[in-house]
Amino acid sequence: MIDAILKRFEAPDETRRFEKGKFEIVRLGGLTIGRATYEPGWRWSAHVGPQAGTKLCPLEHVGMVVSGAATVEFEDGRTVTLAAGSLFHVPAIPHDSRVVGDAPYVSLHFLGGESYAAAATPADAESSPPAPPKPFEPYHPRATRFTGVRTERGFHLKTYTIAYGDRPVDAARFEAGLALAFRTLPSPARAPGRCGAGFAISHQGRGADYVVLAWWDRENELPLRVFVSVGGGAWRPAQGSESVCVWDLDVIRAERESYVATVLAGGGGPGALETYLSRHAVT
Repeated sequence: MIDAILKRFEAPDETRRFEKGKFEIVRLGGLTIGRATYEPGWRWSAHVGPQAGTKLCPLEHVGMVVSGAATVEFEDGRTVTLAAGSLFHVPAIPHDSRVVGDAPYVSLHFLGGESYAAAATPADAESSPPAPPKPFEPYHPRATRFTGVRTERGFHLKTYTIAYGDRPVDAARFEAGLALAFRTLPSPARAPGRCGAGFAISHQGRGADYVVLAWWDRENELPLRVFVSVGGGAWRPAQGSESVCVWDLDVIRAERESYVATVLAGGGGPGALETYLSRHAVT
């Protein structure tokens, strides 16, 4: 029997407190959703930064303002005001923020919540000595396979699988993650500086599955999108420090060499794309 799960911020899974504010966390359906509540006079650099060990917030945020107003201030002097009802995306560029006016500020965070104010002490945590660091698992190569060229939203994408240990890759369990990733591809696939090519990696890891999507853009740049499924749960965008790993970088490095030798070296001329697609990182 499948049951719906209901939760409320009045009974959060975790509360991170700091001067003039708090950040309540609810974990639901593979997502970490946060509710930020700040008092008038709150400023990130003064009231969260010291606990986080950094002057400015480095995290990416996607959320919605419930009440009150705040500003986001970037190092280059740009300032953005967030008001009640605003849906916002703040990129992972160092920034400060502060409450504007005399009313408390409340916002919901759908991305970045897991790492936000993580150095602050959870409200109900007991004081205990830190656990000794867990030894790293020794490095071993992982089976990497090229699985063909796939066309999605006009892009030609070379596809790869990577597997931890001796387990064969279960391709079916990656389809939902790939579908989520493909929706982030820009349109049109071919545009000035964009050849309509890239690659996708389905990585069956030790404790989680990862989809890495990359495409070539602005002639010589490689936008990356990473999606994660932990323990067979719902696919979601990578959060916090989740990113590509050393085995993914083997594929990325080989794809870089191939792209430089074919598309860039040929100035993007006739046949360059076809030559690039005919080469791949592994046999």
